[in-house]
Amino acid sequence: MLFRDLGEERIVTVTAIDNDDFGDRTVTVTHTASGGKGAISVEVRIKDDDAQPVSLSAAPNPVAEGNSVTVTASLSAPLSSSVTIPLVLTAGTAEAGDYGALASITIAAGQTTATGTISTTEDADYDDETFTVALGTLPASVTAGSPSSVEVRIEDDDEPPPPVVEDDDEPPPVIEDDEEPPPPVSLSVEPTSVAEGNSVTVTASLSAPLSSSVTIPLVLTAGTAEAGDYGTLASITIAAEQTTATGTISTTEDADHDDETFTAALGTLPAPLAAGSPSAVEVRIEDNDTPGIALSTSSLHIRGCGLVAYTIRLLSQPKANVIVTVESDARGVATASPARVVFTAENWNRDRRVTVTPGAGGRASITHWVSSSDPSYDTVRLTRTLRVTVDEAVPASVVAPWQVRFVRSHTAHVLDGIAGRIVAEPKAGAWASQPTGSSRPGGDEDSPASLPVAGTLHRTYGTGTFGADGWRGAAVPGSRSIAVREALAGSSFALTGEKAPDGSVWSVWGRGSWSRFRGRENMLALDGEAWTATVDVDRRRGRSQMGLALSHSLGEGEYGGGTCSGGIESSLTSVVPHAALQVSDRLTLWGALGYGWGAVTFKPDTGFALKADTTFTMAATGMRGGLLAPAENGPALALVSDAMWMRTRSERVPGLAASDSSVTRLRFGLEGSWRVALEGGGHVIPKLEVGARHDGGDAETGAGVELGGGLAWSDPALNLSLDVKGRTLLAHEDGAFENRGVAAGLVFDPSPATERGPSLTLRSSWGGRAEGGLDALFAPAPLKDRIDDEAEARWTTEAAYGLPAFGGRFTGSPHAGFGFSDSAHDYTLGWRLAPADGVNAPDLSFGLKATRRENDRAATEHTVEFKVRTRW
Repeated sequence: MLFRDLGEERIVTVTAIDNDDFGDRTVTVTHTASGGKGAISVEVRIKDDDAQPVSLSAAPNPVAEGNSVTVTASLSAPLSSSVTIPLVLTAGTAEAGDYGALASITIAAGQTTATGTISTTEDADYDDETFTVALGTLPASVTAGSPSSVEVRIEDDDEPPPPVVEDDDEPPPVIEDDEEPPPPVSLSVEPTSVAEGNSVTVTASLSAPLSSSVTIPLVLTAGTAEAGDYGTLASITIAAEQTTATGTISTTEDADHDDETFTAALGTLPAPLAAGSPSAVEVRIEDNDTPGIALSTSSLHIRGCGLVAYTIRLLSQPKANVIVTVESDARGVATASPARVVFTAENWNRDRRVTVTPGAGGRASITHWVSSSDPSYDTVRLTRTLRVTVDEAVPASVVAPWQVRFVRSHTAHVLDGIAGRIVAEPKAGAWASQPTGSSRPGGDEDSPASLPVAGTLHRTYGTGTFGADGWRGAAVPGSRSIAVREALAGSSFALTGEKAPDGSVWSVWGRGSWSRFRGRENMLALDGEAWTATVDVDRRRGRSQMGLALSHSLGEGEYGGGTCSGGIESSLTSVVPHAALQVSDRLTLWGALGYGWGAVTFKPDTGFALKADTTFTMAATGMRGGLLAPAENGPALALVSDAMWMRTRSERVPGLAASDSSVTRLRFGLEGSWRVALEGGGHVIPKLEVGARHDGGDAETGAGVELGGGLAWSDPALNLSLDVKGRTLLAHEDGAFENRGVAAGLVFDPSPATERGPSLTLRSSWGGRAEGGLDALFAPAPLKDRIDDEAEARWTTEAAYGLPAFGGRFTGSPHAGFGFSDSAHDYTLGWRLAPADGVNAPDLSFGLKATRRENDRAATEHTVEFKVRTRW
């Protein structure tokens, strides 16, 4: 409809609802101008397009023979034009001449009823008789109502003649009739109401068996059904000496949404049969095409990380495409995919899968909106809603295991720096180490294998042992510039003051650390990196040392398992007071306490990010010392042990449950050696070491024992030294762990004290790390973490020549190297600069190295490394 507001056209659409009511209707649409000061009304007539049901009745019924019966056809509502209702008359026990004819009844426009008359015949029979009046094939404007047929009984009014008595003394004669009455045949159907697409069974029954077979003709008449809604059944044959026989009528699955009816009636019967009662049966086809959508479930409760699915299908065949729009009212809690499902007339009854991805904990409603050009499916009443509950423990089950590994890395970084200061012998002055170039940040794989024993001094960024896989701990495949925080991860500095009159020495030191951690929690794989910057102030006096470390860590990583994946970021700032006491010349005890605070951010691939505050507490203690320490030759025995406990908590926020995780670690190492002097100034030192470790808590756990040994030999007369090392994992709670490694090195150096002149180094290794004791215990992939997941043999050689530089105050050493394994070849060129011994030179070291790697399993790689270290 078109309205005009102050000259501006406004189009208003009025949609008529298709319902089951009959008859035209009117509706008034009133358009009111803004402010309510003007209004105009339009009357709209809604023309009904539903076929009107028509039913039959007869009166009087029964009717005396010779009289007439009036048949009435009735509509539920008047029509705008006249309609002719066809009729079918079928003999029951009556014969064709016992009643008249009535082919149709016409109902005038605006009327709901009309009548027709059927006469009956006065005859000489003495029995009542029946016939049926039924609706014929109806025009499109009407449909069969109920009843669609009516049986009329003709009552006989003839008295039978009295018997003739000729002699009072004789008994009355017996009147014999040789003709048997015709056996009646009747119909029945099972079931009387059938779901569309199924079949009904029609049974024809005789009152008594016949000596020969007989065929019963049938007439199928449409009621509200159409011709294609049901099958055919022309007749039923009853075999000789039988009283019943059956036939089947199928029904058709269609797209209509109403129940439908049809009638099966006796046709013109052969002699000597007569129609019994009932002579006609009505069958109702029940529609299963109620418009709507069906969900496989009304609610979902998600208790774990992963996808959950349900299905959608239509309840009936649509006349046009149906679009179901799937929408979540809380996408941070749960999202559904796909967001749009299309059903057609061909796939309407197939289940369509919808996947729900959980995010934060909470509740969400997934609504299914239905739209279609089919009026039956274009209605709000078909909307369905699915309730989804996601436990807050779902994201917490990811955050907690990742966070505890990140905090464990932070703890290791801090304790590693503190332990290095305990064994350091600081000198007054300052020094710093800063990496640059194309390399990876110095760090470790943070697993139970790589957390160092208290006592490691520090790891300089970009340094390592050259092998077929490059400088271990330094090179990274490809070439890239290091980021700021990666550069900081390899940096360190120290500033030490002069000794005070009371014997105390104050120091300020700092360092950067980096490590990668991996883990698995059930089916969830975790991966992350942690960067830590630590600044510490400590004071030494006599045999005691006290300090306070301030550390800040940043972490980022990923999680994934099946269809559950996303990212996690974390930060942590901690304050760690620590103290050490040298009990004797051979034994040092130390301890540290820590408290920290930070935040963790959970970032699933689907849904919204969640951020929670975290706290950190830690306690650690350890001891180290030389149990035996000979001045020259003889046995030596060293002991190192530490214990650590840490705990991290995250607060509860909407969608993320609180978490509480802890880790414990106990380590013990014992190293023994025996130095034997040789003639000519040489020596040989056999070594034996054992390491044990137990990890507990909420990350990787287990206990194991590892054995290592070696032999060092040196002969100054030959300018040769040999070092052979090996180690193996003796036992572990997890039988899947296996770890062993062997390495050997031969060095030719005529001037090892000055590092000048020629030198040649040849090294070979196989398996995992060949040394390290506790520091190497429980490597993450001990036999398969070196060359493309294979424990290959590796050979390296390096030739160098030390030359005096800068007036002899430094030694410059150009060097070239070659390394190879079964799958890779490395070529290196470089130059090193270091202060010469015994001269007044700045404590400055410099190194530059270029490497070319030819790998059978990857493209050729080139790396350039640059490192510098200074003290002032």
